[in-house]
Amino acid sequence: KNDLAHQHLSRQFQNKQVKKEYVALCLGCMQKDEQTLVHLMKRAEMNRKRFVVNEKKGKEAITFVQVISKNSRVSFVRVKPSTGRTHQIRVHLSYIGHPIVGDELYGGTKKLHQFDEDEKQFIRDLRRPLLHARKIEFLHPRTNKPVCFEAEPAEDFMKAVKKFISL
Repeated sequence: KNDLAHQHLSRQFQNKQVKKEYVALCLGCMQKDEQTLVHLMKRAEMNRKRFVVNEKKGKEAITFVQVISKNSRVSFVRVKPSTGRTHQIRVHLSYIGHPIVGDELYGGTKKLHQFDEDEKQFIRDLRRPLLHARKIEFLHPRTNKPVCFEAEPAEDFMKAVKKFISL
């Protein structure tokens, strides 16, 4: 890690050359199997920790969402953000009515009427959103060759996926 590497990577992020892929477990059954979400986002005025979609002002956020598996209660999705706004994926999924399971800030611990009491407690006990950065690709700062790093979701994430959806 040095200045050269930092500048090289920063430029790639700025020029949208870094490819990121996430997986998430969301509340509800997504109707569309694939969709690209394009909205303006800005910091919420009432709660400065949150970000919101705003039709008139903010920075553009672009997120591609693809359903991997779903049922009437949850959707397991692959998410590829084209932009890198703070909380972008969480905001977008919540905005379309499918907050990430366990995401207290964006509604993923509410609207649990389709779950029994044990399942509701399981979700509350997660104490985190079920969002996982699965893959990142960029050009190596020295060799300028593509590099790709992948990571499997944590045990609690996969336990939740298996509990609520059959793959």
